[in-house]
Amino acid sequence: MPCFVEKIRRVRKSLDIFKKINIGIDIEEELRNALENNITLKKTEWDLRTFAPDGELLDIGGCGEYTIMNNTRCPLIIIDNDPDRYIENKRVKTYDMDAQSMQFENKRFQNITIFYTLMYMEKEEIKNTLSECRRVLKESGHIYIWDIVFGEESDITTYVVPIKVIGKRAASDYCFASNGIYERRDHHFYKELIVQCGLKIFQEEIKDGGIYFEIGRDTSEL
Repeated sequence: MPCFVEKIRRVRKSLDIFKKINIGIDIEEELRNALENNITLKKTEWDLRTFAPDGELLDIGGCGEYTIMNNTRCPLIIIDNDPDRYIENKRVKTYDMDAQSMQFENKRFQNITIFYTLMYMEKEEIKNTLSECRRVLKESGHIYIWDIVFGEESDITTYVVPIKVIGKRAASDYCFASNGIYERRDHHFYKELIVQCGLKIFQEEIKDGGIYFEIGRDTSEL
């Protein structure tokens, strides 16, 4: 992952700490001020209160805000390039692992989640990640993706992404940022990659600034 993106993620985490201790700092505004020449997407709201995957769950890049961990009860494996090895939760295991080259056997996981992680990847990296997800996904398994969506190309490649998550315990506001996005990331961008990787769409939802997919293996194509 590029160094600049790593710096942005550290800024994001630092600002989120301020938010959590409730000292009145506007995270979205602070993040916009910390980054020059950015585009701020419209805040997207996701309701995870009914999200209840069964079986062993793989969460890709989930060591930022622990959104999936905080809203599930099933056995959970998290992989990240910068994992938190001090999660005090017996049902959770973390691994320092590249999603483009996972060290798991074929068809291991019933469910896989990717919550605002693809926004840190280039197009080829997304394709590689989705291909690996298909490999480690069970025949009847599902992949759940939440990420950014926008339809206009711009010379500005830094995006500030505010979201609200309505969880099982409480509602939380977050703000992410990523740079190095040079192509339009609309519905067709994701759909093309999903199909290329031998996957099919079961369900999708498009909002201003955000997109959600539930996908699985397309056994008719491969």
